[in-house]
Amino acid sequence: ELFEEVMRTEVPELMQSEQGLLYKMVTMLPPQTLKQAGVPVYHLLQRPGSFVVTWPRAYHAGFSHGLNVAESSNFATPDWLPWGRASIEAYRANPSSRRPCFTHEKLLLALAEKIDVLPPLIAEWVEPELERLARGEDALTKAVTAAAAGIAVHCAGACAEVRTCERCDYECYLSSVELTRGGGGGEDGHPSSSPHVTTRHLCPKHALSDDGKHLSAGTGWEATLRIRYPSERLAALLRRVEARATAGVSWAAAAAGFLGSVASRLGTAHGLVARGTSVGMEDEALRALEEWVESATDAAHRATAILSAAMRARRGATPLLADAAAVVRAASSMAPQLQDEAVETLGRHVADAEELESRLIAALDDEASRCRSADHLSELCTAAHNSPLVIPSAIRATQELALLSLAERATEMAARIDGNRQRPTLKELRGLATEANGLVAEQCVTGGATSAVEEPSA
Repeated sequence: ELFEEVMRTEVPELMQSEQGLLYKMVTMLPPQTLKQAGVPVYHLLQRPGSFVVTWPRAYHAGFSHGLNVAESSNFATPDWLPWGRASIEAYRANPSSRRPCFTHEKLLLALAEKIDVLPPLIAEWVEPELERLARGEDALTKAVTAAAAGIAVHCAGACAEVRTCERCDYECYLSSVELTRGGGGGEDGHPSSSPHVTTRHLCPKHALSDDGKHLSAGTGWEATLRIRYPSERLAALLRRVEARATAGVSWAAAAAGFLGSVASRLGTAHGLVARGTSVGMEDEALRALEEWVESATDAAHRATAILSAAMRARRGATPLLADAAAVVRAASSMAPQLQDEAVETLGRHVADAEELESRLIAALDDEASRCRSADHLSELCTAAHNSPLVIPSAIRATQELALLSLAERATEMAARIDGNRQRPTLKELRGLATEANGLVAEQCVTGGATSAVEEPSA
C-alpha cells in the first residue's frame, strides 16, 4: 500500500490515465525516492542458473545488462491461498488499477472437487478458505433476497455462463445479480432475451452496496439472483475437504507421537507408513518413517540371521560378539529405539557375552591368579563355550588354560626326573614337546602369550 501511495503522489497523471500502470514495465521511480518514503527496496544481480523468488505483496522490476534469455513462472504453494484471497480483495476494491488475473472461488472449488486425490496438506489450507467462502456466500445471497422482495432466484448450475460484475470487473463464479429493464420479453418469455432490454450484471456485494437501490420494488428494474453453486453443494464440498484435512492431521499426530517416543515396534511403523501412503501424505514425517522402517527392518533381519546362526550345531557358524553388538547398537541408536523380539533376545546375549568378556580379560590380566589356579579360568572358558556368540578373549583363555595344563605336566615330569622316581618315557616327553610346539604355533596365529610355559620348558 505504501508503494502504491508513493506512486500516486509522484506520478498522479500517469496513475490516473494509465490503468494498471503498476503492473507494466514502463515506469520506474528512483529507488532513493521510494526508500525516503519508507518503502523497503532491495536489489540483486541474477546470474545464469540462479532463481529469484518474489514473495506475495511485493513489486519487482528489472532490466538486462545485455543479451539475455530468461523465463518467469507463477506458482502457488498451499499456504499461498490466504494471500491469493487478499490480492483479489485488493483488486476488487480498486478496479481501475488492474483487472483480477484469476478467480479465487474457481481455484478453491477446483481444489475441493478433487480433494480426495490431493495431499492432505492442501486440504488443511483449503478448508478454512472454503469455509470462509461458503459462509460469506450464504450471507450475501440471504442479504440479496432480503433486500429485494419477490426477487427471482434461479439455480443455474455450475455449467451456466459466468457473468462479470460491471463494477469490480470480477467473475461472479458462485452467484450474480441480473438486473433487467424495458422490453416485453423474448421468445423464451424472459425479459433479458428481448432485444430492447437493458441488462446489467453485478456481484451480490455490489448489488447490495453500490446499486442496492435497484433491488427495491418500484424502481423499474427486475432483479434475478442467479446461483451457480447452491449452499447445499458448498456444504457438501466443505465436508469432504474437512474429512481429508482431518485424516492428514490425525496421521501427522500419530507420526509425531511415534517419532517422539522412546521405543517403538516395527509393525507399528509399517502400519503408519501404509496409512500415510494411502492418505497421500507427502511430508518429512513420512520420509522419516520410511527411513526408520528401512533401518529397523535391516536391524531385525540381521538380528534374526545372527540368532539363527547361533542356534546351529556347527561351531564354525557361530557369529562373533562384535557383529552381534553392532546390530544391537544400531537398533539402540535409532530414534525411537527399535523394539523387536529378535533384537531384544540378541541384546540379552550380547550383554551376557560382554560381561563374560570383561571377566575373562580381568582373569587373563591377573598374572598371579592365573598362575595360582586354573579352576577359575576353566569355569570362565566353559561359560564362554556355552555362549551363542564367539567371545574373542575366550580363545586366548582356552590357550592359556592349555598352557597351564601343559606347565603342570612339565613340572610333574621334571619332579619325577629329579627325584629318581619313575621317569617319563621318551614317548611322553616327545608328546609333551609336540603339544607345546603346537600351542606356540597357535599363539603365533592368534597373538596369545607364551609366558606361562617359558620356565617349565627350560
